[in-house]
Amino acid sequence: KEEEAPEEMPRQPIIEELPEEEEVTHVVGRDGKRTKRIVKRRKIIKRQDGKQQTTDIVTVEDEGKPAETTVTVKEEEAPEEMPRQPIIEELPEEEEVTHVVGKDGKRTKRIVKRRKIIKRQDGKQQTTDIVTVEDEGKPAETTVTVKEEEAPEEMPRQPIIEELPEEEEVTHVVGRDGKRTKRIVKRRKIIKRQDG
Repeated sequence: KEEEAPEEMPRQPIIEELPEEEEVTHVVGRDGKRTKRIVKRRKIIKRQDGKQQTTDIVTVEDEGKPAETTVTVKEEEAPEEMPRQPIIEELPEEEEVTHVVGKDGKRTKRIVKRRKIIKRQDGKQQTTDIVTVEDEGKPAETTVTVKEEEAPEEMPRQPIIEELPEEEEVTHVVGRDGKRTKRIVKRRKIIKRQDG
């Protein structure tokens, strides 16, 4: 008996709505008057079955006039693979307060603030170190160091090994010869779990 292959379910579209952008400018009209213009832009990207549809919505509001909205829809082949979003990790700021004795023998307070931002994307890791040194009575000095390298392989998780307490069971066994002997059975259980 021949069966019809089930129809492939259409994949759900991926819809990405970018944050609305708002731009406020002042326009000088033919009459020489200065009016406020607000331009709002929204972009919606829909990807499905190898196609990408981009909808641009632009609203222009000139002071004292009704708003005008333009919608543009563009269809094209979706790019092969969307670049993966970078993973950005910002470590908490560290602050160190010390007292420095200058050439003149004066004791001044020094504050050193350190920030580290790690960005991982496509097998690369970018580390940005921001160090700000503030000496009392002087302007702060900031040094930014950016280091790029191959992202370290994710460390495999260590297995969890759990050893349960030993159990001991004592029984008395009567043999064929009628003699009673003591039997000791010891049990140990070790459980090894791998996370993930």
